[in-house]
Amino acid sequence: MFDSPTSRHVEVGFDLKSESHGLLHIGYKWVFHHNSAFRPYFKAGPTVIMNPNEQLGTFLKPENYQARLAGGFEKLLKVPMSLRFDLEAALGSGRTEFASALGYSWAF
Repeated sequence: MFDSPTSRHVEVGFDLKSESHGLLHIGYKWVFHHNSAFRPYFKAGPTVIMNPNEQLGTFLKPENYQARLAGGFEKLLKVPMSLRFDLEAALGSGRTEFASALGYSWAF
């Protein structure tokens, strides 16, 4: 997530999946209660399914694109450590994916 003086941020991520496939996602993130210890958020943006067999052709195939919606929260435990929970849905070209994640965030 890129720094922003407001509660709106741009977030970029890359997830590795099975069979060397990956997901490159860019999203616009709205953080509620931006300055509190408990920060719920909502984000939306495009995702590209990275297929190593297609190399750069991955970006030319419309079926590799999805719309991603997510929501969750981040709970500040102690500066700079946070606990994070995400629920995500990705839709596009006949594919629907749902994911949840529980993790640990460290701010720089």
